[in-house]
Amino acid sequence: MTSLQAVKSDAATYLSDDALPHKLWASYAFPGRRFDHVTLNLSEISNSALRFQRELPPLQLMAAIYAYEMEHFQPRLLKAST
Repeated sequence: MTSLQAVKSDAATYLSDDALPHKLWASYAFPGRRFDHVTLNLSEISNSALRFQRELPPLQLMAAIYAYEMEHFQPRLLKAST
């Protein structure tokens, strides 16, 4: 907290125990793995779906991501337009 105080005193004051008790910090009070917006976000879903493509070189990776997105969004577009 002292390093935060040195960089941004307003933030340190806001996060102090007087203003915002630690028991209200979900990650502080429950240090284990959580299954909500903290862990199940778009980047983790993408990483899971593209686990094999992540090893590709950059240009091939971009092409693989594009192909993946088109495979999943194009049928939804067709369904929505009918």
